[in-house]
Amino acid sequence: MYTIDLDTAPQFPKEFGYLKVVEHRKGGQFDWNPSRLSLFVPREQEREMITGAQLDARGVLKNRPVANFNMLKYLLEHQDLVPAAFGDNNIFAWGTICEDTRNGRLTVPFMFQERGVWKPYIRWLVTHWGPSDPALLVS
Repeated sequence: MYTIDLDTAPQFPKEFGYLKVVEHRKGGQFDWNPSRLSLFVPREQEREMITGAQLDARGVLKNRPVANFNMLKYLLEHQDLVPAAFGDNNIFAWGTICEDTRNGRLTVPFMFQERGVWKPYIRWLVTHWGPSDPALLVS
């Protein structure tokens, strides 16, 4: 069984050295069980494109058990464990909010699939989220 430490400070890949953690929701020790992961898209986001800042300001994710970057990192390092249900979605870790120190913008880390390989990336809160941009939840 795998255990993921969701309490430690996130360790970003070198190419993301410009990120500064602003908020990191701790999640304890997670004993790997894919049935405890789910994807969540708020109603507002299903109906129309909405900015990350609007999602954040409305608090629709505030009381949800959103995953942090440590969960994404684990999945990126163990791609065979990524649930098939993630499909072609961009999977967001709203439990870790960062500042892009190059421009001061707030960002959310996510992973996306390119040619069958999951890769890490970030999205500024000023850009838009749609139905294929769910938050990863950990129960």
